[in-house]
Amino acid sequence: MASIRSDQEKRRRARARVPISCYMCRRRKTKCDKNKPFCNSCITFGNTDLCTYEKHPWMSMDHDSETQKELDELRDKVRTLEQIVEMQQQQLNVSSFSSDNTLVNDQPEKDDITLELSKAFDGLTVKNSILFYFGPTSHTSIFMNDTYSKTMFEDYTREQLQGYREQYEIPCPRKLCSDSGKPPDASKVVSDLPSLNIVMFLLDRFFEICYPFAPFINKSSFMEEVKIALVQRGGHTVLTSEGRSFQSTIALVLIMMRFAYLTLPFKRYYSNNLQGNIHQMMKEMIGSSIEIRPSYISRANILVFAAGCFNKLTLRAIQAALLLRTYRSYCPESNESGTESSILTGSLVQMARIHGIHRDPKSYECSIVDEETKHLWSKIWAQLVFMDASQTFNLGGQLIIHEEDNFPFLDTPNFSVVEEQPLILRNFALKAQVSQIIRKLIKATGKGDSTKRSSLLESANEIKLLLCNKIRMFDQLYHVEDVVDNNACDRALEFCLRLDLTYKIFIINFLLYASADDFLESHLKEMYFTTVIENCLIILRIGLAFCDTPCSFFGPQLEKLIAQSIFLSLYRTMVFTSSIILRSMDGTLSLNSAMKNFRSPDSSGLVTWLDIDFDNEQVGLRNLLKKLQHLHDSSKELASTYFTGYSVSWGMKHVLNYFRAHYPILMDVNDQSVLPDQFNDVFFNLEEMWRNETMINFDNVFASLDSEIHDLE
Repeated sequence: MASIRSDQEKRRRARARVPISCYMCRRRKTKCDKNKPFCNSCITFGNTDLCTYEKHPWMSMDHDSETQKELDELRDKVRTLEQIVEMQQQQLNVSSFSSDNTLVNDQPEKDDITLELSKAFDGLTVKNSILFYFGPTSHTSIFMNDTYSKTMFEDYTREQLQGYREQYEIPCPRKLCSDSGKPPDASKVVSDLPSLNIVMFLLDRFFEICYPFAPFINKSSFMEEVKIALVQRGGHTVLTSEGRSFQSTIALVLIMMRFAYLTLPFKRYYSNNLQGNIHQMMKEMIGSSIEIRPSYISRANILVFAAGCFNKLTLRAIQAALLLRTYRSYCPESNESGTESSILTGSLVQMARIHGIHRDPKSYECSIVDEETKHLWSKIWAQLVFMDASQTFNLGGQLIIHEEDNFPFLDTPNFSVVEEQPLILRNFALKAQVSQIIRKLIKATGKGDSTKRSSLLESANEIKLLLCNKIRMFDQLYHVEDVVDNNACDRALEFCLRLDLTYKIFIINFLLYASADDFLESHLKEMYFTTVIENCLIILRIGLAFCDTPCSFFGPQLEKLIAQSIFLSLYRTMVFTSSIILRSMDGTLSLNSAMKNFRSPDSSGLVTWLDIDFDNEQVGLRNLLKKLQHLHDSSKELASTYFTGYSVSWGMKHVLNYFRAHYPILMDVNDQSVLPDQFNDVFFNLEEMWRNETMINFDNVFASLDSEIHDLE
């Protein structure tokens, strides 16, 4: 009896063995490499239709989907931990992050490949009917050198080129130009400012909330000038007789008011969640119908570039121009990638050189420049170095700042005399390290046809080390218990920096992918391309989360200041993200295979987010397309508030039209009408709104200076 019970228990406990090789390899009794969806043996013999794998019994249980999701989440966590360990191990193998020998290239020098980037990745294109140059690191070069991306926008590109030709084939009458325009009267530019208490409230809010975004203005001395320049008269603020000569100060006032206005939590006010002084001031502003519109920036622009500011180049004039340029990096009504920002950055660098800010402040005597001013100069120059490096990378051009002897905040400064917030110093230190990495990369890619692959790999690895060891992960920066703490601005700035570096890794790896040989370096191409896809999906997930709940990232006060960074990253990567579907459909790559090799800690949870089915490639592709449709719908909802949001919705309109025409099988029946008939009317109205919106236009500033002042009268 005992023997019978034992045999029964053995049979009951016996494991149901499931073969892991494919059906055809078992029949042929050959070794199977177990690749999915088809093994190499079946591909060789042409039996892919019979190359099937048996499933484990637990895969057919009712809780299959839940179990699979748990497994996917665990895999993501393991992958994240492996990445952190790998990065820390890399850090142990280098002597110092800031030294020139940060990383040792794994390839022997004789095998280091020379990449012909300038030949393949720069040229001319037409954008908004204007001739536009793009360099190797510009997102436009990625678009122009990617067959799949160009295919989706082929009709639009053809229309742009045709419009450019027609525009310049029509003879236009030449207008007389004059450089003797009358400088503007500052009193007319600020003739309709609100009451002085509202002006002072907004200035105080700028230094309370916005100062970490532009930490290069001393509050005490600035507010003293404001008290001299402005006075209350009736219900408005007007200039005093002394204030007429404070054009740069008045320009700063206008920009600060607009900057601070963007941080006012109107939704919380209308839901009665505000108390104290901010509630009273917002009630007064709303009751008086006071809006600080983008026209304040246009007026400040007139003052900054007036003849008086250039003829008398003061530190205040430089601060006003720099605040104007910084505002363009965060404002909702434009974007920093335009030509206006490039021109302004170039002007700022030259203004700083004339003033002596480009030199190490330690070389000046204290009798000429005191310690507080030296610290201020260091912050201004550090900001310009970072702007120049980031802007040059994004446009694929050449650096404006060629000096190599003054890089503030690379070393911990001694501020025994000057007080500064530790978080601001930390942000400057991070930007200084980023500037060094990007400048080195730009110089490497600007060498014509002598760019070494090792230089790109070195820059990519340095950025990854920085992201791993110096900058917090995205999950640690936003959605932190849905609470807006005192460090929200610090987290927001760090978030924008990490997002920008994620985009730059995307660009670098695409250059590596496109430059690798299709046959001799197929493994390298696959590895680079996996990183490209990974960063695209990271940016897409962040963008969709922001579009769904914008105020949940850092609170309603910072919602409008971080939107441009998110939408710009989406705009620069969304076409390539869409091309993932095309590449998977024609067999160029496998989305499922790529996602198995993701390494970034920021990619944790992407498998669950896309609801990937590793046994069915099309499930992931359909879900990705649904995410893109969601991006189109949600960005269109925000298109009237954010210019870059409008740009994203415009791009997604073209992408979805292409998929609806060429790949309807991927779109559900209900989703095939993602662009209703009335959409064209809505989109046209948005286009007209942004076209007619008062924007900073350097092409027209000097030509229309007199007419601007006449209109203000």
